[in-house]
Amino acid sequence: MSVASQTQTSAPLRTTLCEIEADPSRFSGQRIEIRATIATNFEMSTLNDDSCPKSNIFVWFGNGFFDDVISYAFIDSWDALSDPSAIAWQTPPRVDFKQTNEVRRMYQKMGRQQKKQGYAASRATIIGIFQWIPDGKLMALQFKHGKVWATSRFGHQLCCNARLLPERIDDIQIDDARIR
Repeated sequence: MSVASQTQTSAPLRTTLCEIEADPSRFSGQRIEIRATIATNFEMSTLNDDSCPKSNIFVWFGNGFFDDVISYAFIDSWDALSDPSAIAWQTPPRVDFKQTNEVRRMYQKMGRQQKKQGYAASRATIIGIFQWIPDGKLMALQFKHGKVWATSRFGHQLCCNARLLPERIDDIQIDDARIR
């Protein structure tokens, strides 16, 4: 089943960051539901979970690939990019993010909090596609114009070894006392 049809037909796997850390390959490419804190600062959004404080999984929270990526693959070395035709390319997951009024309110309040404090956080339940780049692997990207490139991390400044492509955010808890 393709990721696109999976997002519309199957129930997400309920999990935690601690469970993901124990076996990230089990969840990679899967539609998951997770309760976590969305933490943002100047140029980064990540997911954190206080019940798993020493996690080695750093999850970037963002909306997808570059718009002009047509395929991706996991490769063992930069040398693989010298022959892109030999790479087993896959279609990237596309997730339609449903931005509700509650989500808009969360982002507005977090924006105000971030302006004042440099940091903002909201606890929420997030449903989306989880992806993880295993240690020692690279994620190769093939662009519409033919260029290929690879990365070992997701997010701005290559912060994170995993990411969650959000489909839906529910049950948002914002600390209004910190936002004025």
